[in-house]
Amino acid sequence: MVQSAILPNPCLALITNRHLCTSLSLSQIIRAAIAGGVNLVQLREKDLGKAQLRTLAFEIRAITLGRAFFLINGESNLAKECQADGVHFSEQELINQRNYTKSPTDCLIGQSVHSLSAAQTAEKHYVSYVQLGTIFPSKSKPSFAGSGIQLIRSVSSNIKTPIIAVGGINISNVKAVSRAGATGIAVISAIMESTDPQKAAYELREILETH
Repeated sequence: MVQSAILPNPCLALITNRHLCTSLSLSQIIRAAIAGGVNLVQLREKDLGKAQLRTLAFEIRAITLGRAFFLINGESNLAKECQADGVHFSEQELINQRNYTKSPTDCLIGQSVHSLSAAQTAEKHYVSYVQLGTIFPSKSKPSFAGSGIQLIRSVSSNIKTPIIAVGGINISNVKAVSRAGATGIAVISAIMESTDPQKAAYELREILETH
């Protein structure tokens, strides 16, 4: 069954990394980013214990409720418990929507992919979107040169599922990413490390909406 929850278009997603927080707390950054135009927040804190992750998930749900979609990486039960808008899976994880007991008519199911073949497989699982990367070199994967926008062109030409591009995307390259066929982008450092996350989000969203 195809998910009927609709991904924002354009989509500006913020992937969390609390280790990048300096002058502002994670909650403050998320609030500012949403005010600037972020319309999806993806909770990705792999090193947090279950209790801490649960606390953070409920906190972010409260911040995003009615303002932005909220997805949690891999934790289907937690997503259901805090009434998140969906779950995001890694490329290696088997997508089994029966494990996500919230009605499939009102949740988003996303999957990370790194190739056209993986994107085509994800589409067969009726995901709401694929998160495609790594497009450019990034701090999270410093040794990888990036697949480039040609990967976006290739995937967008061969699947109908929305594409969220990820990896090293910032104000200098977001226009090329959008023009290559991405429905939106997911960023970490471009907003998390900004001294003004609201302004950073606004500038990214503005380019997405005009290209």
